[in-house]
Amino acid sequence: MLGGISLEQIGKIVSTNGNMAEVQIQRATACGGDCGKCSGCAPTAMKINARNEVHAQIGQMVRLASSTRNILAAAFIVYIVPIIILITTYIATYSYIISSNLPVNAQTAGIVTAICSLVLSFLVLRIIDKRLQKGSKLELTITSVIN
Repeated sequence: MLGGISLEQIGKIVSTNGNMAEVQIQRATACGGDCGKCSGCAPTAMKINARNEVHAQIGQMVRLASSTRNILAAAFIVYIVPIIILITTYIATYSYIISSNLPVNAQTAGIVTAICSLVLSFLVLRIIDKRLQKGSKLELTITSVIN
């Protein structure tokens, strides 16, 4: 386990480069991945990079893990923070215009300002995402070779 509870995934090594490996995994579906029974969606494969500390070789099936703490923190930043910024900006703008008695429609100004702050927050999140990709906090690690 990596720093507490971990999320595990199984994949196949496609290529290796030093201490890193490209692993093909089956993308999880919203219904739990049992797509054969419901015929709702076809599972899709995706390739991810993972630390290869167990020196797995091309073609081997491996177990991958990532800390849930890091994944939950990333999800909070991506989904919750922009909503908080949107609501806070709207309330602050609306309250400021009402208390200042400005000759502007407070609702419209609040909405426009909130949308602008939401767009700005997405741009900032994009910059943060690029920096996190260079780091290793959200990186998966190969924990064992299955075969």
